Amino acid sequence: MAITNYDCGDMADVVISSNNYNGLIEVTSNGINGIIRMSSGMEPVNFLCSGQMSIRAPLNSIHVFLSSVSLQGVWSENFLMGLAGVVCGSLLAYVCVKYAV
Repeated sequence: MAITNYDCGDMADVVISSNNYNGLIEVTSNGINGIIRMSSGMEPVNFLCSGQMSIRAPLNSIHVFLSSVSLQGVWSENFLMGLAGVVCGSLLAYVCVKYAV
């Protein structure tokens, strides 16, 4: 058994799957412990996570997939692109008015 640490960021979709592992997987996230019972051939386990997460299980028996989206990063990028659009629009309007008159 090994402990592997993951950073889920602001929000992440976690999928744990295994082809041949029969046993327990211990998951700790933000101080909360949980146990997942895996059986060979069962459907992947899917849950949401945020912050730090550690999984205690045999490393070569399970597969862990994280798909993370930083909500703060998306908001910041959209805000900056909107601000750039407003600045460019204002500059274009100024140039059109200045040279049209």
